[in-house]
Amino acid sequence: MPSRVNGLENDVLNWARDYAFFLDHNPCKIEPEEEVVGEFHWQLDEARCFRYPKEVHEAGFAALKSGAGGISYAHTCPDLSIGLELGWGGLLKKVRYWKARHEANCNEPAAHYLAAQELVVESIQRWVKRHAEGAAILASQAPSDLARHYHVVAETCEAIVSDPPHTFLQAIQWIQFFQLTERIIAHGNGYGRLDQLLAEFYRRDLAAGRMTRAEARGWIAELFLKYGGNYFSVGGRSRQGQDATNELSRTILEAYDLNGGDNNLGVMWHEDIDQEFFNYACDVLGRHGTGTPILINYDVLRDSELRSGVSEAHAWNVAYSGCQWYCVVGREYNDQDLNSLVLVQTMQRAIQRAAEEGTGDFDVLFRLFSEQTLATAKALRDFKNATYMWQSRVWPEMVTSLCMHNTIERGRDCTDTQAVDYNLTSVNVLGVPNVADSLYAIKRLVFEERRYSLNELEQAVKSDWAGKEAMRREFLNAEKFGNDLAGPDAMLVRVAEMVREQLESLRHNKGGHFRASLFQYMGHTYAGPMLGAT
Repeated sequence: MPSRVNGLENDVLNWARDYAFFLDHNPCKIEPEEEVVGEFHWQLDEARCFRYPKEVHEAGFAALKSGAGGISYAHTCPDLSIGLELGWGGLLKKVRYWKARHEANCNEPAAHYLAAQELVVESIQRWVKRHAEGAAILASQAPSDLARHYHVVAETCEAIVSDPPHTFLQAIQWIQFFQLTERIIAHGNGYGRLDQLLAEFYRRDLAAGRMTRAEARGWIAELFLKYGGNYFSVGGRSRQGQDATNELSRTILEAYDLNGGDNNLGVMWHEDIDQEFFNYACDVLGRHGTGTPILINYDVLRDSELRSGVSEAHAWNVAYSGCQWYCVVGREYNDQDLNSLVLVQTMQRAIQRAAEEGTGDFDVLFRLFSEQTLATAKALRDFKNATYMWQSRVWPEMVTSLCMHNTIERGRDCTDTQAVDYNLTSVNVLGVPNVADSLYAIKRLVFEERRYSLNELEQAVKSDWAGKEAMRREFLNAEKFGNDLAGPDAMLVRVAEMVREQLESLRHNKGGHFRASLFQYMGHTYAGPMLGAT
């Protein structure tokens, strides 16, 4: 790697040289009989150091001590229609045009970034070309039945080295190459609504007799089979608010049905969705038993984006983009899924404070809990601000940025400040059910029935209930969230609303605010050696 030979710098050109070298040494493997090619071998962070400066680490440790943490990495959704329209050659021309403009305007940082982008696009073109050449060699050596497949691969890849895709298969192959060249940088992004991206290619090729519906289904199934981490969605609404499902939506779902498995396909439901299509989605979900296709309420996603400040003109093009998250396609850098706030820790600190102060009112305890939660949220904000100052230099997401709106024009990576229209940072709020159940039990047993004091409770949980079995059982048997019981359910709503208000009150240096995500996982990793009893 160039950075191993010449030295590592947190600089986009230093990074781009490593990326180009890395891709130039990535194998071009083509399997017999396949017609969609390209394999995922390695990730760039296995070969290049991922190193933030000292001040970022210090802010991270402060957040960790407070009960928060996370990294900023690869959870957005590029608009692949940009690349499908321009192709790699068109993207390279666009990069060079804006580089010259910024040079003429003495905007050195933007020109410097686009010089790095040039290296990245050129390396992708070389990689695509190597697949075309490799397939042609295999075709010349293979028996006729296999040679036909290799010829298809060679012609498809050669056609999209520079030019935009013109056929359905070329568009599928272009998406596959984009996905691979992007995911070796940032293995976490989503890719939008596949039925909208490919609809025109599908319609044209069927009308011209260039393919059959069965062939289209087979190529999509190959796309899903090639890399199981695909995060595509189908369905939702059009810009005019109408049902966006079409014949291709059904074909895509049938392609998923051929493979099954863990491909992360999302079906975006709404009240006006084609019922036969939705019934089929439910049937596929039930038969494969893997939790996918994931069923998502499109209107809730859109309304959430509108509430977060996204314009009507952009919010309609929201897409399920991975795991439990969603994104405005091509316009939002969504720092999501990897930031966490451990609510159990803020509750434990609040109980300790309330016990020390002799609090006799539950609302006072809840106010202390809210204050502690805000303190942890501020520690997380400070950590994210420190990270955001360096993110675009430490680990730019250059392939993603090629298909984001206005990033090339601005000469900024999508991870940078002032690069995209929306920067919304989501925070996984961990332990919400535990906290709601705990607070409800405390409210009833400590403050209403006066069976125990806060001091007794704090000592009991500190010792993991040692010698307090009867007391533990009383708290354990208190009513729990999720059983259609008004008291604990209302407590969870109160907790969630409090966290949302505290997070939304904070803004970061990319200009966005923080959003609460009630996504429960890996909470213990931000809580030191153990969380302790609740």
